[in-house]
Amino acid sequence: MPLKLTKAFVVLIVFTMAIVSAVELDSLLGATAYFQNAQKQKKKDDSLLLIEPKTPEEIFDAALLMRKLIRPNLAKRYLQKFLDGKPSETLLLKLRDRHGPALFLNLALDKSLQPLSKTLLDRVNAAFQKQAADPVRTDRLLSTIADTKSSQVQKNAALSAIRSAGWVILPRIVQQLGNIEKRNTQASLVETLAYIGKPAVPALLGALRSPNVSTRTTVIEALGEIGDPSTIPYLWYHAFADDIADGERSAARRSLAKLYNVKENVVNNTKPPGLAKELRRIALVHYRNEFHWQKSDLDANKVELWIWDAANKTIARSDMTPEGASLYVGTILSEQAMELAPLRKEGQSLFLGMALASSAHRVGWNRPLPTGKGTAHDLALTSGPEVVDEALIFALKVGNSRASTAAMQVLAQIGSKQDIFGRRGKKAPMLSALNYPDFRVQFVAATSILQLDPSVKFTGTTRVVSILSKALTSSTESTSVVVNANPQKAGVVASHLNGMGYKTHVALTGREAFRTAAERGDVDLIALQINTLRWPLSQTVSNLKADARTASIPIAIYGPDNMKHDVDGLIDRYSDMVYVSESLTSDFFEHQLRPFLVSIKPPPFTEQQKIEFQKAAAFWLFYIANGKRTSIYNLQGAEDALIAASQNPELAGDVLPVLAVIPSAKSQIQLKTVALNTSLDVKIREQAALQLAFHIQHFGSLLRKSQVAEVETAWKAETNSEVATAIASVLGSLKPTHDKTFQRLKSFRPPLPETSGK
Repeated sequence: MPLKLTKAFVVLIVFTMAIVSAVELDSLLGATAYFQNAQKQKKKDDSLLLIEPKTPEEIFDAALLMRKLIRPNLAKRYLQKFLDGKPSETLLLKLRDRHGPALFLNLALDKSLQPLSKTLLDRVNAAFQKQAADPVRTDRLLSTIADTKSSQVQKNAALSAIRSAGWVILPRIVQQLGNIEKRNTQASLVETLAYIGKPAVPALLGALRSPNVSTRTTVIEALGEIGDPSTIPYLWYHAFADDIADGERSAARRSLAKLYNVKENVVNNTKPPGLAKELRRIALVHYRNEFHWQKSDLDANKVELWIWDAANKTIARSDMTPEGASLYVGTILSEQAMELAPLRKEGQSLFLGMALASSAHRVGWNRPLPTGKGTAHDLALTSGPEVVDEALIFALKVGNSRASTAAMQVLAQIGSKQDIFGRRGKKAPMLSALNYPDFRVQFVAATSILQLDPSVKFTGTTRVVSILSKALTSSTESTSVVVNANPQKAGVVASHLNGMGYKTHVALTGREAFRTAAERGDVDLIALQINTLRWPLSQTVSNLKADARTASIPIAIYGPDNMKHDVDGLIDRYSDMVYVSESLTSDFFEHQLRPFLVSIKPPPFTEQQKIEFQKAAAFWLFYIANGKRTSIYNLQGAEDALIAASQNPELAGDVLPVLAVIPSAKSQIQLKTVALNTSLDVKIREQAALQLAFHIQHFGSLLRKSQVAEVETAWKAETNSEVATAIASVLGSLKPTHDKTFQRLKSFRPPLPETSGK
């Protein structure tokens, strides 16, 4: 639409017309001269207009004109003035009709006009949605379409108005689908939805969750008329499930015939088990968070999703993250796959895993799974260990940390030792989880194994202790491996990753990187230089993804910017791989890598979470020491972590007894150090002394003479009776010589008997 011509714009409009009209040279020269004179007389941010705009429309048009003339400061000034005037919803809708919705979106994306332009877009959208969602207006338009007395011109106008209203009008249309009194208008509603076309598809897929058969049937017919092939998988259940009403099943098969472009009898001969397998495949794509969602028009970081709103008996838009949307949709598809092939174990396990992942996603990383009747947690409890074990296999395979931790927590409650040693010759997934590249998963795997309480050693016993040690010292920082044949260049990348919080190890070859990652079991990221040697890049990636110990570790391939296309095919094969252009600046490197890491990794640990991990690790180490499980778990590997935690009041109660069962001089000396440290709480000192006596009883004195003398001196100087008694037990356990005993007996002064007073 042309700008409104007012006196304020005459001079500049003549000028701009002269620019685009090469024929009118005289006008061009005159306008140019005027413009140059105006510039000399005014400051940079002064208006170029001879007459200032007064009405809100003129002010808005002035903002647009200044933007076209590349005067962002003036454009922003007029835009501010327009918003300060608090334009009415009527005016905003009038401007939207005149300029179209695209203009306001473009203004919002113009950084020179932000945040004012974003505020304007929000107000325009709110006004439009309020008008478009008006049920009275919507019903009037639908009645016009359904009325046989309406002319084709009237119907076309009503259809056009509905389509231009966008998604906000869809809930009211779907609400009308379930209105039994208006079933005679359903044909016109199908026509309306078909006219809206593909933009209506996401909302209609949400409407398939309606409990109303009439609503579902009409939606299915509309999907057939729209003709979008991507909707085919969503109709299989309605066409072939046993518990579907005849009318709904027939409508689904007719729509599938249209979408396949085949005769209906061809659809009728389809075998449900084959469809169930395909639904499981699609559900797994969602499970791996690899589904390519279209970005929401309301929030670029979210996707458009529609759910069934039972309270209002219609659909509701609920934009969410791609992961959340995929878990919701994937759970539905896996459930439908299970119902089409109810006895297939993999279908049951996939559905259960997705249900657990969805539940964990909703509550977030910092909260436990909801429990109780009707929860995914309790459903898993009643499903049996074999199905939950398979669900864990699925979760680890697709790299879903939430589902993995949830499944192991359930197995710890209902499983058996068999879940540690594997079933039917297969390696137990819980053991694989000990090397999963997410410390949360590793820790849950270790504690779940301890709950199942194996009575013999198994592959992974050392990992259990090392994981508890890591948690005890709160060393939950991320670990990475950088691969580059040039140590100096590897050092640059390592420095970038160190700045991002990674503890970095450098490998010169692909083979060395694989060995490091497989043996350590705590690697969170591998950075491969595009020209990796011994093995080359593709072979290194293949080997990493083929080994259960390294398959889930995210990979960043780095190299020159112009070589990215050389590895596009390799990166497209895996969802947890990304290409990063080499950079000498850490900021640019992090700018490329951080969004990828955020999309595949849980948030970093908070300080409170670290404390909770420490307490839990101390408890489980005490559990090992106190339950005579040291024949299975070698606590020597946790000694340094235990020593570091032994003076922490929150941890000492569990940590000191663990040190007491480690047969080393290092542990005995630390118990002595804590017992004699007068700056510590007396309860900690008392316990340390008692545990020191226990240690000496079982492993003999490992203290040097000078250290024994320290104990003697401390006992004599101790003022707290409880601590003094505990230290005395240490002296007794040291088996003093007869001479030493004589000296102590000689210095003893028994209390005098009480006298009877009169």
